[in-house]
Amino acid sequence: MRVRIETERLILRNVSPEDYEACFRWCGDPDVNRYLIYNLYEKADDVRTWLASRNEDDPDNYDLGFVLKESGELIGMGGIAYSKKKDLWKIGYNLRKDMWGKGLVYEAMKAIIDYVKSVRPVNILEGQFCKENRQSKRVMEKLGMHYYEDSQYTKADGSRVFDAETYRIEYGNAVDCAYSKGNNWFRYRTGGFILHEGKLLFVKNRFGGYYYILGGAVHLGETSEACILREVREETGIEAQIDRLAVVVENFFKGREGVFDGMDCHVLEFYYLLEVKDMSALKTRTDDGEELCWIAVDEVPATDIKPSFVTERIGEILNSSSILHVLEERDR
Repeated sequence: MRVRIETERLILRNVSPEDYEACFRWCGDPDVNRYLIYNLYEKADDVRTWLASRNEDDPDNYDLGFVLKESGELIGMGGIAYSKKKDLWKIGYNLRKDMWGKGLVYEAMKAIIDYVKSVRPVNILEGQFCKENRQSKRVMEKLGMHYYEDSQYTKADGSRVFDAETYRIEYGNAVDCAYSKGNNWFRYRTGGFILHEGKLLFVKNRFGGYYYILGGAVHLGETSEACILREVREETGIEAQIDRLAVVVENFFKGREGVFDGMDCHVLEFYYLLEVKDMSALKTRTDDGEELCWIAVDEVPATDIKPSFVTERIGEILNSSSILHVLEERDR
């Protein structure tokens, strides 16, 4: 995935075929390659071919180059990739030999993991290392990973089978910032306004027939920005970017025609304006089976949309450069 992250000493960025000579310094080093599954590169041009074959837009692969801030040198690569088969994320990295022992791999990998956790659900992270490779063991332990099982892996050319250990960290299932007590229900959520060709994307409620803004509950430990990007990805299939925070809402209403029917509801909401460059992956329904609908901006005021401030203040929401603060109490 195309990402740029900064740490104290590093810039973590995508690697292009133009970086082949820098990559060859570790891809062609037998000491670096000793415990790696891929074969040693003998020619720099082969590294360029490999880099050109990679898909930097793969949403399940966050593999980034490590660039030293002080010198601008590309000194290594690493990241995590999602395995659909095992439903977990796998970790991998390598580093130029003269940079070993400086804590740079840990610094880079922690930043990448923290970033991916902020935009994707990461329940299990798994890594594998040759038992002889104590340096990788120390990196995984510093990242909070623990022994899971003995394992093996084979060099790509079949020249060697490595006795290995698999380490894991399980972050647990995400918990929504929501609770109920008596007849009262509270929720902390985010929403996103996606504008495309003069229309806004809404979800049609299956119970009441009204429409609402795409979004969902913030998870414990999750930022509101990370939440809305995750919700958009999960519910629509498209990748969005934050434009700006547009509205902060304290919303009070009476639940109707659903699981919160008759309850006194209190919802704290952060609404963002979002940018989407590629709509090709857009689904027609959410994972819950509710319909995704485009409504022209000029039709929004006359449409049954909850919360009701959307219909009355859509012009301000889309055009104002300030953050609107809305106290909405008319639904209760």
